[in-house]
Amino acid sequence: MIKTKELKEQFVQLYTACDNTITKFNDLSMEYDEANEQIANILAALFSTKKMIADYVTHKFDSCSLIENDIMFNKYLHVLNSIKSISTDIKNLYKDDNSES
Repeated sequence: MIKTKELKEQFVQLYTACDNTITKFNDLSMEYDEANEQIANILAALFSTKKMIADYVTHKFDSCSLIENDIMFNKYLHVLNSIKSISTDIKNLYKDDNSES
């Protein structure tokens, strides 16, 4: 039971991490106007991931096994980590472009 409660708390932390990442991408869009299309797509993916996390915790978590919940947590974590790495790539790409000007 303790592991299940801890995992549910990790889902909440992941949801919060989505909010924090959304804020960072909004800030990034102000800094790099030329990347707005890519950032808009990433924000859409973040909002979608955030909704899926909320839906999963609300509707599925309690009816699934610890292993199933852990698998879903790791799936969402991987998506969020991939999105975060894209933000670094965007910063580096446009930083390089701006330094060449």
